[in-house]
Amino acid sequence: MADRGNSDFHGNAEQPALDRRVLDEITRALAGLRFGSLEITVHDGRITQIESKKKIRLT
Repeated sequence: MADRGNSDFHGNAEQPALDRRVLDEITRALAGLRFGSLEITVHDGRITQIESKKKIRLT
């Protein structure tokens, strides 16, 4: 795949780096999951919500 430098799939310039707080929240949500899903909601190119769904597996 060709290197596009600092642009996304559509050739737009990259947004500023993610806020450290956002990365910490995503990391914390992932660390708490063994089975489940993490949903990240984006509005206007910014992460506005992180939703975690935990599943408990019974054997």
